[in-house]
Amino acid sequence: MKTVSNLLREHLYYSICGVPVNTNKMPDLDELIITETNERFIQLMKNRLVMGAFRYGRMKDKEKGEYKLLESLKRKVSMYQQTGNLEYLVDAANYLLLEFTFPHVDNPHFSATDDVDHCDKTLHCKPEA
Repeated sequence: MKTVSNLLREHLYYSICGVPVNTNKMPDLDELIITETNERFIQLMKNRLVMGAFRYGRMKDKEKGEYKLLESLKRKVSMYQQTGNLEYLVDAANYLLLEFTFPHVDNPHFSATDDVDHCDKTLHCKPEA
């Protein structure tokens, strides 16, 4: 954790260099967990995953290689775009969770790519140039 002196030095350095400094105090972690997540969405995902255990078998016991998760994901997103039914987004999120758990691509890995791909202010996601 930075000391007050280090924070002041950093602020002064950025000010001298003409770099805008965000002076808004960030809320504490507990508040961020509440404001930056959607518990209803997560609960709906969980509900459907539990129902899926009854319909398709448990995740740990079921061979997931037979499912075309990414194709199903695209279909659910398209259905959402056509109908506006938010249930399709929950289904799509669960397909992503299953794909993350049982990858169907060569060389699956997790490599953080911060500052590479973002949504612009008009909410159209695109890679940065």
